[in-house]
Amino acid sequence: MALHLLRSGLESQHFSSHYGFDFGALKRCYGWYPRTLKEIQDWHAPFVQIAVDLGKTATAFGAQARAILGEAFRGLWGNAQMSGELTDAARELAPVNGWPDGWLGIRNTLHFDRGHIDPASLDKLESLEKQLSPRDLRAKLQAKVLSSGSFGVDLDDDFEPDSSTDWHVKAHAEVTALGKAAAQDADDMLADLAPFVSIKNTTNKVRCFGIGVGQASRSVQQIIERLRPLVEHPPTDGFDLQFIHGLINGWNQIKPDEVSAFLDEAVEDEIWGALFPSLQLAIELDQAGYLRLIKSLEVGRASCRAYTNLGCGRRTDPLTVRQVSTLLSQLATKPDGGLPAAIDVLCMVRHCTDTKDEHYKTELQAYCLKFVGDLDWSLIDFANDNLLHHLVEIIKFALDSKGPQEAAVKTISRLIQQEHSGQRRIPRRLGKVLLPFFFEVPGRDFGCCLYQEQAH
Repeated sequence: MALHLLRSGLESQHFSSHYGFDFGALKRCYGWYPRTLKEIQDWHAPFVQIAVDLGKTATAFGAQARAILGEAFRGLWGNAQMSGELTDAARELAPVNGWPDGWLGIRNTLHFDRGHIDPASLDKLESLEKQLSPRDLRAKLQAKVLSSGSFGVDLDDDFEPDSSTDWHVKAHAEVTALGKAAAQDADDMLADLAPFVSIKNTTNKVRCFGIGVGQASRSVQQIIERLRPLVEHPPTDGFDLQFIHGLINGWNQIKPDEVSAFLDEAVEDEIWGALFPSLQLAIELDQAGYLRLIKSLEVGRASCRAYTNLGCGRRTDPLTVRQVSTLLSQLATKPDGGLPAAIDVLCMVRHCTDTKDEHYKTELQAYCLKFVGDLDWSLIDFANDNLLHHLVEIIKFALDSKGPQEAAVKTISRLIQQEHSGQRRIPRRLGKVLLPFFFEVPGRDFGCCLYQEQAH
């Protein structure tokens, strides 16, 4: 609560409200607000001092206070014109850990507001940036890998990108290089792995850092073993897999045999097994990876939701339709969310057919017809609009093929039987599912199906 209040007290831009403050016949205003620059500065000054006092402590609470002040730096320097207070704050916080959050705040200010700052203030800001600029490897890891901030603002000033994509490519390359450097001194630089698997990492830089570590480490297996307790007992602020993904990816580029051995054991491992689908998808799927996923489904350590990552980033592209259908049919039979997970992945596989040939599309349409025809509609949550959207997309794709009438009529019959068997589903949402059939199935076949069910 205290940190939330501190962040609010330091807010100096992007104020907005989506509702009024009137109550009945009584008029309400926004309350007191500063009307002069001095009043703005007087408002923020105590909160800046609180952040500094807290930030000087080498604790988790102090680290959060330093991060909050760093995030507020741009608005405080530009809008509130508090260059003196922020310079003093930097002088007091730098001895703690170099204040990388403050350096990123300065970089943000220079990147976005350079043209709006008066020359004298700009000179002070550039001088302060040089003072806080990270120089050794540990400081660079903290500033460029672990701290949150706008992507790319930490790059050198002489970098001139041709497009926004260049920012990402350059930033990824720089962080990967930092990972390689850290791997050479792993006992020191990677002594504490908890920050790299924290949910606080807001960009994919930590993944790129992991790739570098995986490529250059003398023993990734030792790092994996040190990560195991963190997986079993995640950090209190949450757990993120990006570093582990990158580590396995980089490791696989150098020593694929070791990665295969690790993944073979991880399928049934008590700890790693719960994360296995994500671990496997850190590298490109091949026949061995497909067989591991099948085994993972049989072992049952991972949740059904974990397999929805198959639908991300065209992960199923290397698989044949037969392999996809085997995986998803097995997943759909699993309790506790297997069917919704299978529908989610199948919808994304359908969207990835834009680069596939006609034979692949025809095979997938045939499987989708069978999948929809065999559905147990009692397991479909008709209140889940996202699930229904994915299901309708699958149905449209399946019916957009030659001769779908028989399977379509079978599907409609099963659906109507479900309607007659017990409590009715939500009619409006049920209509979304039925609508594709009206367009694709001949009216005579559709009508016969309806009349036959009514007769029963």
